[in-house]
Amino acid sequence: EQVKEAVAPYAEQVAIAVYNGPQHFVVSGASEAVEKLVQDLAARKIETRRLVVGQASHSPLMAPILDEFERIAAGIQLRKPQLRLISNVSGVEAGEEIATARYWRDHLAQPVRFADSLRTLQELRYQHFLEIGPQPMLIGIGRRCLTGDDLTWLPSLRTGHNDLESMFDSLGALYTHGFNIDWTGFERPFGERS
Repeated sequence: EQVKEAVAPYAEQVAIAVYNGPQHFVVSGASEAVEKLVQDLAARKIETRRLVVGQASHSPLMAPILDEFERIAAGIQLRKPQLRLISNVSGVEAGEEIATARYWRDHLAQPVRFADSLRTLQELRYQHFLEIGPQPMLIGIGRRCLTGDDLTWLPSLRTGHNDLESMFDSLGALYTHGFNIDWTGFERPFGERS
């Protein structure tokens, strides 16, 4: 509520872009307005940290491109996912709406509901989380959102570490947690062994 109140005077230029947890938000928008907001938050003793990004997604600055973005997205054949997918737009399981251009327009313009999405996964009894990407940045956020000794947080890759070793470590952890591994498929890229 404090962050929403602080953002309100800048609503035409700044928005809460990501809900990462009860005390972790990302704001996005015009640089000068974000700077003023950061000063306002500092005066309220609310800690901030700058993120370096290439564009102000999930903010009012996206408005000029949304119509064209939706028009282009409408030209792409979209289908409902074959696997269960939790939407970061709604924080709940995605349905038919995900196969529409409007959904992807909303995905660009509306806040990311990461914390809600994780809570949904936990309610659905998911316990093992594998972050796919070059650096596990969301694992720490996830650990602040969800608590429990029964949760496993694994990276696919880690900057500064050998890629294969990182993947093997996480694969091994999944195996020890009882996941069935397609060992034949796993071995295929490595060829015949004697």
